[in-house]
Amino acid sequence: MKNKKMTKKIIAAVIAFMIIFSAIGCEAQSANGGGTTANGEATSFTPTVAPNTSAPDVTSAPTVETTAPDETTVPDVTTATPETTLTPETTLTPETTLTPETTTAPTEETTEAPHVHTPETVKGTAATCTKDGLTDGVRCATCKATLTAQTKIEATGHSYTVTKQPNVDPYSADFAADGEKTCGSCGKTVAVKAQAPAIDSEEYARLLANRLLYYINLIRVEEGNLPAQMLPNMTEYAEYRAVQLSTNFAHDSDDETAAATALQYGKYFEVEESYMDMDIFNATGEVVIVYTGNILKGYTADCGEAICKGGHRVSVFGNDINYLDKTARETAEAYHESEGHWSYIGRDENVFISIGFYIDIENEWSYNCVCTSPSDIYG
Repeated sequence: MKNKKMTKKIIAAVIAFMIIFSAIGCEAQSANGGGTTANGEATSFTPTVAPNTSAPDVTSAPTVETTAPDETTVPDVTTATPETTLTPETTLTPETTLTPETTTAPTEETTEAPHVHTPETVKGTAATCTKDGLTDGVRCATCKATLTAQTKIEATGHSYTVTKQPNVDPYSADFAADGEKTCGSCGKTVAVKAQAPAIDSEEYARLLANRLLYYINLIRVEEGNLPAQMLPNMTEYAEYRAVQLSTNFAHDSDDETAAATALQYGKYFEVEESYMDMDIFNATGEVVIVYTGNILKGYTADCGEAICKGGHRVSVFGNDINYLDKTARETAEAYHESEGHWSYIGRDENVFISIGFYIDIENEWSYNCVCTSPSDIYG
């Protein structure tokens, strides 16, 4: 509608312009005719221009020109130019170029059916002894979106079973050798360290005693003698004596009798109490035995005895089994180097030897007593 109105205005302006142009042409002819002729034809036209027909009035053409704007719409025509130049208004390129609006692709996408995921399994990995695993997950086979996330499975850790025991046999050449344990899942094998019992236990003292016997027998055999063996009752007596040695390190007959009597080990006796009169002995040198009439009852071990004391560095080595082995070997060597002790420890007929150890943890000493006998009569 706006364009049609503009078109009508333009047409009206053109017509008005043509009318004015025709009028101006006629006035020009009248002026020319008035100037050349003075007949009635010239005066017959003038009333349309002005009431005065004299020649000077012919110069009223300017009046005609000045009145032209009143009779015509020239100003409207001339001002219509900016109004009729509708290029900015009629050029509808920004408005009519509907490419962003008319491109219906987004509208078509929104109207399409929503994407339906196609699940597929993402295979997980099993956990191992040392590495974490993953559970199975689920994702869309088309867009690869994660539907079910995989989760971590903690590493299981090794599951060991001892396949070879460490060697704690005190009579074996490879004493204290490591054992082995194997993981049932991955097959990994690791060493199992041999351990001694707690150092303050009876088991530790007995293991040390048995290891000492092993080294004593090595020397006995090297010298052509039979290996000796332990007797259970005599071993108990030797252990009792080892504890006594920690407070009285001596071959004390009273301690020996007290140990045998406390354990009822050895030969039983009943004797009248007696003593030597020292006054007579000191005065004359004569030995006089005085009997008190008091009957003493008890036991005597009736076996040989060797004793030894040595430093034992508990604070440094604790119950380390290799240190235990070292202590036993060095004690055997010390006995062997002592001729008086070895004369009955290494004697061929003394095939029964029992050993007792006591570890003074506080003072870091070890005490041991070795009992020897050719007979097992007392067990």
